[in-house]
Order: sequence, then structure tokens, then C-alpha cells
Amino acid sequence: MSVLRLAGEELAENYDLSKPIVFVGEYTLSDSIYDYKFASKEDMRYKALDVLFGKFAQSMSAGVPSEKYGFSIAQTNHLSVITWGIDAFKEVNTELLRIYSYLGYDNFIQGTEEQFEEALTFAEQLADGEKIPESGYIIVEQDEYIVVAFG
Repeated sequence: MSVLRLAGEELAENYDLSKPIVFVGEYTLSDSIYDYKFASKEDMRYKALDVLFGKFAQSMSAGVPSEKYGFSIAQTNHLSVITWGIDAFKEVNTELLRIYSYLGYDNFIQGTEEQFEEALTFAEQLADGEKIPESGYIIVEQDEYIVVAFG
């Protein structure tokens, strides 16, 4: 949630909130979170299950984020709430704006589907050139709306 809070503070302090805000991108969780969520292929738990259950243990690796990990060892969701909230239920930022409202930012205006599509194009161009900073997001004010690109 700290990335959401940081972006929210920056938006509230430095941008024209009479404009809609459009969130795009895909926020990746840190390796330290993945280390708690997944057993690596070097982990004794993975090796024991692989020996005992073979293909069944391998089927537990669905959704594993990289070759480093063998399977999930926690029952919690390991997906980013930011990535989920951007277009959950095929809606433009609705769930992410609900999270922001919970965090105290209930004055953010939702962008339109058209603005979302434009912002996606902008984010793709951004991915080809400029890097998203270590903060995990970049904010760019357009004429009609504000883009927050996570990455």
C-alpha cells in the first residue's frame, strides 16, 4: 500500500484534481514478498514434494512468477492489488479508486474508457523509452486528464 499512498500524496499535493486520473500499468511485487510466498526449487519442501508426488507437485507451480520458484507455500493471493484494481471486472480503475477512497483520497475523479485507452498507448510508449523510477510509478499530466503509470 505504500506505493499507493506515495502516488496519492503526490497527486493531492502537486496536480489539478479537477481532472480525471487514469491509472495504467502493471505493478510487480518485490522478490522479498515472493520469497515468502513461494518455495524455491532449492527448498527442501519443494524437493520432498517433488520426490513424493512428482507431477502433482509440478502442477502446484501454476502461476509461479519465475523459474526460481517451485510452487506456492502460502494460501494468500500473491498478485498486486494495484494491477488487479486497474481494470478489475473490466471497469476502468473502479476498484483502485475504491482503495484510494479507503486511504482517504475520495476526491479522485474516474477517467473514461477512451482516456484509459489513450493512457495505455502512452504507457506502452513509456515502456519503450523512459524508465519508471524506483518509486514504482510515474505521473504525467495531460491536457484532459492525469496518467499514473505503474511499473
